[in-house]
Amino acid sequence: MKKDFLLDANGLRCIAEKVYKESEKKAPSLVKEADLHRLVHELQVHQIELEMQNEELLRLSVDLKASNEKYTNLYEFAPVGYFTLSRYGIIQQVNLTGARILGQERIKLLERRLELSITDNNRPVFRAILEKAFESLSIETCELKLSKEDGKPIYVHLKAIASPDGDECLLAMVDITAKKLVETELIIRNQAMASSLNAIALTDLNGNFTYVNSSFLNLWGYKTDQEVLGQSGLGFWESEKNAKEIYGIVFKNGNWSGEVVARRKDSKLRDVYLSTNIVYDQDGAPICLMASCTDITDSKKAEKELLAAKEQAEAASNAQSQFLANMSHEIRTPMTGLMGMLQLLQMTELTKEQAEYIKISKTSSDALLMVINDILDYSKIEAGKLKIEELKFNLDEFINEIEIMFKPSVLNKGLALTMLIEDNVPHKLLGDSFRLRQVLSNIIGNAIKFTQKGRIELIVRKLEERNNEVKLEWVVQDTGIGLSEEQIKDIFNSFNQADSSITRQYGGTGLGLSICKGLVELMQGEIWVESKEGEGSKFFFTCVLDDPQCRNLFFIS
Repeated sequence: MKKDFLLDANGLRCIAEKVYKESEKKAPSLVKEADLHRLVHELQVHQIELEMQNEELLRLSVDLKASNEKYTNLYEFAPVGYFTLSRYGIIQQVNLTGARILGQERIKLLERRLELSITDNNRPVFRAILEKAFESLSIETCELKLSKEDGKPIYVHLKAIASPDGDECLLAMVDITAKKLVETELIIRNQAMASSLNAIALTDLNGNFTYVNSSFLNLWGYKTDQEVLGQSGLGFWESEKNAKEIYGIVFKNGNWSGEVVARRKDSKLRDVYLSTNIVYDQDGAPICLMASCTDITDSKKAEKELLAAKEQAEAASNAQSQFLANMSHEIRTPMTGLMGMLQLLQMTELTKEQAEYIKISKTSSDALLMVINDILDYSKIEAGKLKIEELKFNLDEFINEIEIMFKPSVLNKGLALTMLIEDNVPHKLLGDSFRLRQVLSNIIGNAIKFTQKGRIELIVRKLEERNNEVKLEWVVQDTGIGLSEEQIKDIFNSFNQADSSITRQYGGTGLGLSICKGLVELMQGEIWVESKEGEGSKFFFTCVLDDPQCRNLFFIS
């Protein structure tokens, strides 16, 4: 349009000049003046048109610049890396995305061979694709493994096409590293699922099997997955109604786990522990169900047998405890009468020899009564019939009684016995002082029995106080023969002593510490020992007692 306009303007100019020259030769006339005016008008109109076209060209120039900028932005920031390569694979142009994929600055990539960014074992593939693109002049594709400067691998998908003149190759590169990692993870998961000892299955959202592993086939008695794939999972359970309820819970909560009964191909039933859940895609939409099953038939059978055996053992133990309690009571009654008669007999006139016989009989009777009392207490604890009383007692008086009880024995062996109550321990308490005395008497008595020289020390300390209760720790330390690690393991077991020779040397039933353990546990505590052979022993036990002062009770000591 601009070219046509310029030709018209030149033609008009020539005509105007010709008319003007002729008008100079001849006398002016009204006709000639009209022609001049008309020519001037034509020139002015064409001048306006030219100015308008110039403005349009300026606007088009601005639009073209904006379009170029838009194209540049699209090229530079596209999610695809664009490369222009020479016939020999040298980078002539690359956009910002391409530079980012390779992990380098664009200026460093220009005039550099792209092959240098490709791992060694993938370079032959790249060369073949490049050559093929120049030969076919059509789009060629491949996947390659690249390496960044930091050494991290990166996987890309390439599309290459040569220019028609065969001088350049245009390359589009897409980073597929994330996809490759997902594919690798899926392969690993599939291999793990296939080799898992658990029976694993996938179903579609309608409950039809899409995948089962070999353990699943073995559990249900099938030989190949083709016998299972496409079938509804509902038919694999004893109760279809129960299976539908489980599916409903899974779709509501996303998962479910518990015990179910499975029906094998041969119609045999098996107890199975099932764990199933919904599998979601990246957008959170459900895509399938995954179930993991474990056959627990044998373990449930063993559990039932074990429970039955336990019940039988408990029944036998209760019967034994009841028998021991009855027998101990029946023996203790005549023993008490016998000991009473021995005491009366001691009060009569006896010869020296008779008195000695009576003394031996009374000592033996006392020892036998202690054994009977131990057996009776043990049987009560085992049968759960021993009750802990709650009586008011004064700790100072209680400790003083313990000290008086053992003072003769300690003095007789030349030992020292010390008792210490720490300052923060309350002195007025509620609890079973009789059973507490029984525990302390046993432990202190053993300490005196197994200590030839040195001292025995009792320490009472407060561990904690909560509401109206106080937890005390009792420590009995001696300098006796001590215990080995093996002896410590069994020291609190029933009918057990640290060494079989101890029974012959010191006597005893081996029930004392077992009874102590039972009594301490009834008082909400625990008992343990720290010892080294030849270095003495330190026995600890705790118990929970009531503090009447915390209850605001009136206490009479």
